[in-house]
Amino acid sequence: MISRIVTEKLPCFFISPHLDDAVLSAGGLISYLSGKTEINIVTVFTRAAPGLLTRSAGRLVKISGFKNAEDFYRSRREEDYMACQMAGAKCFHLDFIEALWRKKTSPNFFSKIIPEFGHLYPTYRFHAISGQIHKEDAALQKQVEEVLSRIILQQPNAVVFCPAGFGGHVDHILVRQACEKLARYALSAKAVFAQIAPNLGKVIADKTSIIIEEPKQPFKILFWKDFPYAAKLSEKEQFAGCESFVWQDNFEKKKELVFSYRSQAPLLFPQGQMPKAVEEYYFNKI
Repeated sequence: MISRIVTEKLPCFFISPHLDDAVLSAGGLISYLSGKTEINIVTVFTRAAPGLLTRSAGRLVKISGFKNAEDFYRSRREEDYMACQMAGAKCFHLDFIEALWRKKTSPNFFSKIIPEFGHLYPTYRFHAISGQIHKEDAALQKQVEEVLSRIILQQPNAVVFCPAGFGGHVDHILVRQACEKLARYALSAKAVFAQIAPNLGKVIADKTSIIIEEPKQPFKILFWKDFPYAAKLSEKEQFAGCESFVWQDNFEKKKELVFSYRSQAPLLFPQGQMPKAVEEYYFNKI
């Protein structure tokens, strides 16, 4: 698959839930592909919501060395721009709100006193990485799908990399599901067009020709093993029928990219040493 990407110069889209996920999980492969084809890093959740912070959100901001969420995310976006530039990748920030900051549409009175009552994911451990997407996020997922479709479906023969969702972070799972749904849509649209194409020239209504453009080529989708999350056996079983490969080259370049996220790398690797874990990828053969 990788040799085909390079030989045919297929455009690649790495759909990152957060500002560092693509580099953490796929930085070695990104480094290898850089300069050989078009690389796009698209980060979905890139900001906080205004208002009182939950204890989990406040702790994240504090241990990252910031006094407020606005400065925290501004710095993280700047870090991501720099990392993408270093990787030779185009950078997209979709401006959606990260899980710990997403609020209920109808919060109760107590949320004015205790912020947790007004949030969809009030804690990190028991909610944000629970693997259970809140029902109110259904509308958000549709919005993510719509924006991604405008970016990806304009490119013929695109190859999309996205998280497998190992570790149960709801944002990772939401992004994976959005990419899967988009891939199914692109494939079905191509099939439908193939059936109706022979008759398109005969379609006329009210003296106005109906012009239907052929859908772009359905894109290939690959799932990366989320790093540094630990994968549960049940999570890996979801990909039991898939092809897979590992990537272990370009580690030093990946490490350089990871540590360019200065607000996050010291939290993930406090001793300054990143384990040399291989990157793993899963994909359907067809």
